[in-house]
Amino acid sequence: MTLSQDIKSFIKLHAKSEAPEECCGFILNDSTACKANNSSQNKSQRFSISAEDYLQAARLGKITAIYHSHPSTDATFSEYDKFNSINHNLIYVLYSLKDNSFSQFDPSLSSFNEYVGRNFDIGKTDCFGLMRDFYKAELNINLNNYKRDQDWKTYLSELFDKHFKTEGFEEVSQLQKYDCILFKSRKNGPSSHIAVYLGDGLMLHQPQKSFSRIEEYSERHKKLTNKIIRHNELN
Repeated sequence: MTLSQDIKSFIKLHAKSEAPEECCGFILNDSTACKANNSSQNKSQRFSISAEDYLQAARLGKITAIYHSHPSTDATFSEYDKFNSINHNLIYVLYSLKDNSFSQFDPSLSSFNEYVGRNFDIGKTDCFGLMRDFYKAELNINLNNYKRDQDWKTYLSELFDKHFKTEGFEEVSQLQKYDCILFKSRKNGPSSHIAVYLGDGLMLHQPQKSFSRIEEYSERHKKLTNKIIRHNELN
């Protein structure tokens, strides 16, 4: 999408007026822009647009993109932004006040949607397979594969806890973006599940007997956390 100078100027003014909170809005018919209210609970780090605002904007024209601002960080899309762009099938436009720069994410040109909505298939599209694919594609970090079959629960101690140091990970105490979270299913038991932390309180994982998803790293998840590990290439 080519942004006109009028649209860029509109977004810049909106971003400056809402700083230090993120602004958000719509681009209609590729030619005009209109504001939306940021209904997020944490407006300085994330934006959310209500269904009512979507309906109001749709009455004014065809919604062809969604824009938002980063008041103090660069124009790099978070995984959560990418996920929502794919979910809505709309181009996302991002303006960084810090760098005075624009960037765009087009879901039709992205492979990011391959991480969300997978069926659980042990040894292929399971939690380790998802984490391994993400690390290879997004971080250019190659990890070895390990045998996992229908009896995987009988040899849990041979999976996550045994190999993470060999693969270049170390245990850490403070969580940061792209760390891996190892979960346990019982007290003092071995790790039985792995997720990739995406920052902003969100994680990507593949639950057993369900679809892969991005969701909040909640208090319930924290209680089940066994270890937090970080790859040495991310230090």
